[in-house]
Amino acid sequence: MLNADPGLTHARIRKILHDTGRPVITEPDKPIGRFLDAEAAVRDVQSSR
Repeated sequence: MLNADPGLTHARIRKILHDTGRPVITEPDKPIGRFLDAEAAVRDVQSSR
């Protein structure tokens, strides 16, 4: 992500990773986190430049 846009802030990186990830759900209605999708995150950064 930083290679695609070295000016990304920590907050922006976290938001991109969150927005491009998928929820991890082990029980109905109980998400426990997110699966990160690094490829989708890099594509998002590249498309926003």
